[in-house]
Amino acid sequence: MNEQKLTKWTADQENYMEWLVLPVQLRNPKTKTEYAEHLKISRTTLWNWENLSGFDDERRQRIKIKARENTPDVIEVLKNKALSGDVQAMRLYFEWVEGIDSKLKVEHIGKLDIELFKKYLESKDDGISK
Repeated sequence: MNEQKLTKWTADQENYMEWLVLPVQLRNPKTKTEYAEHLKISRTTLWNWENLSGFDDERRQRIKIKARENTPDVIEVLKNKALSGDVQAMRLYFEWVEGIDSKLKVEHIGKLDIELFKKYLESKDDGISK
């Protein structure tokens, strides 16, 4: 039997969860203590919220959703590192972006070089798949 999510978060809990999802340097207020003071609640209340059933799972899901917003930038950085000759970045690129089996890469990674990687990317730009 599928268990449906029964948790209904309060507005304050929703806002707190969104605050937790932010990178620490972007949070305002900066600390959990300051956040509690801002809401005029105790730090223990925040701790209790964090320990509610489903709270951490929901927080993690929201982190994944936010992280996906950066995926294109991460892929571009990975591609640039691979183009600079970073073999580990080439391996990650082929595994993550192209879905190439790790075993295949382990067997052939020693043969990868920057020119081969550039040719591969150019063939993808032309719509040609190898």
